[in-house]
Amino acid sequence: MKKFCTTLSVIMAFAFSADASVTLQQCRDSARMNYPLVSRYDLIQATKECNVHNASLAWLPRLEIGGSGAWLSNTTDAKDLGEILGKLGEMIDMAGKNEQPWQYKVNATLAQSVWDGGASAFYKKMARANADKDKAELEVSFYELQRQVDEVFFSILLLEERLKQAQGRMQVLESNLAKMQSVFDEGELSAMDLKSMEAEVKEARQQIKLIENNIASSRLSLSLLTSMDLSKEELIVPTVPETIPSRPEYAFIESSQKILELKMKKLNVDLSPKILFLADAYYGYPGRNIFKGLIDHNPSFNMFLGLQLKFDLSPLYTRKNDKALITNQIHELDLQRDLLNFKIRLANTGVNQEIEFLRQTLEDDTEILQLRTDVRVAAEERLESGIIDASDLLQKINDEAHASLQKSIHQIELLQALYRQEDGITENSDNKPK
Repeated sequence: MKKFCTTLSVIMAFAFSADASVTLQQCRDSARMNYPLVSRYDLIQATKECNVHNASLAWLPRLEIGGSGAWLSNTTDAKDLGEILGKLGEMIDMAGKNEQPWQYKVNATLAQSVWDGGASAFYKKMARANADKDKAELEVSFYELQRQVDEVFFSILLLEERLKQAQGRMQVLESNLAKMQSVFDEGELSAMDLKSMEAEVKEARQQIKLIENNIASSRLSLSLLTSMDLSKEELIVPTVPETIPSRPEYAFIESSQKILELKMKKLNVDLSPKILFLADAYYGYPGRNIFKGLIDHNPSFNMFLGLQLKFDLSPLYTRKNDKALITNQIHELDLQRDLLNFKIRLANTGVNQEIEFLRQTLEDDTEILQLRTDVRVAAEERLESGIIDASDLLQKINDEAHASLQKSIHQIELLQALYRQEDGITENSDNKPK
């Protein structure tokens, strides 16, 4: 159902408008939905249901049906029985009665578990725990995929901002080129200044084409990741994230630790007594009444009912080592968690410093841009008066374009840094398994 809803939302997002706009979350969802590993979710769920169902079947009675036949070299002799029983044997008329050498039977044995020591409950829990671990492992892969989508998405935003600034600079250059052409026609400007401006305009056009080519390449990469045609759709600049995501490796470590805790409990399950109800019935010769078999040599129906208590002590031999191995594996997971905490703290330290730097830089960018704009406008007025030459005006235009570009880039870089933040679980966190 979750997969269906995600698919439907992506389809609807592009169905209502030809000029659809795409958000970062839509790209994430589509990339996840089209990732080859996503089909493993259904396989994991199906495997879990099969294992849980099989564990539930452990309480069903076990029925065994079979048959056998044999030839015996030494059979029971009535004379021997008579000698053993003494005078009682003399009272029994069993002359010539011997057990037949051929024996045969068809039997059925029914065993019903009354108490399995918690084994079936353990296997149900283990099936669910294994499924949770497999899903957590998948989430790690999806998280890396999401990071990749984010990087490409923000790189396109940065390139498009560069393109926007380059196009704005182009408009300013073309406007001033027209003004300089007019001044040149009046004989108040040298040809060198005019050609210098014309060269600058051509270089600006080349820069725009280069940026457009990079954008097309990045959009193609994002299209391949998301299986959507993103060649022309508008990418919406995301808002500041409200929450900091937690690394999925934590869930994988916790699910792995839960499995180890279950294995530790299984050591007690293996030592628990097992109680079975047994019913054994067979039809054949000889029957349980051997005396009657000696007389008439006929097959008979026989039955046995009872309870069986099983207490296997062999797990005691390796119990100490098994506990030590599981404990070592739990310590290994603790080390993995500590290492992950360290990596996240280290990464967040750099990200947090970058965020603080960008916030302070943006405060200056606004001031710098306003100053550069004022200088450029004043230079244009001086050009019209013939006080400034073309090279000085070009420098002022480039300075303004650079200041505007830097401000826009810093805004997107700040947003990207906020999305790179990760939530870590410290050693004293309540979320850490005990």
